[in-house]
Amino acid sequence: MNQNFILAFILLVAFSVTNATQFQLCKPQNPLPVPTVTFNPDPLAVNQDTTFHISGTLDTDIYGLSIILEDQSLQQIDFAPYDVDPPAPAGTPFSFTADYKLDPSKTLPQDYTISIYLFDVEVTAKACALAFVGSCSSCL
Repeated sequence: MNQNFILAFILLVAFSVTNATQFQLCKPQNPLPVPTVTFNPDPLAVNQDTTFHISGTLDTDIYGLSIILEDQSLQQIDFAPYDVDPPAPAGTPFSFTADYKLDPSKTLPQDYTISIYLFDVEVTAKACALAFVGSCSSCL
């Protein structure tokens, strides 16, 4: 009995790790560096506290970031801006978190995208990571 429980637990952990949301390059025609992004819990849910972890190294100071959710027709579901204080200096590794919660008045469709943008002092995008959730490959 214990062996079956241990095997089931190992398989559950393996599947939860392999099904984690994967972030990638935002727009191939205008590439920006891709920071490392993870969030927990994964997947997102309405009215649930979620923590995004963003890390990397960029050649410019980072002053802010945004989390953007869009549906398949590119309609914005949510936009959450954050200040990076103190700013992340250019050329040095950074790692910060963003606490996020999708308002219960909003609905989360089965297929959507999550975009994370990092900005300089002039609010120019300097890095971007994009994840497709569901079968949202047509979301771009």
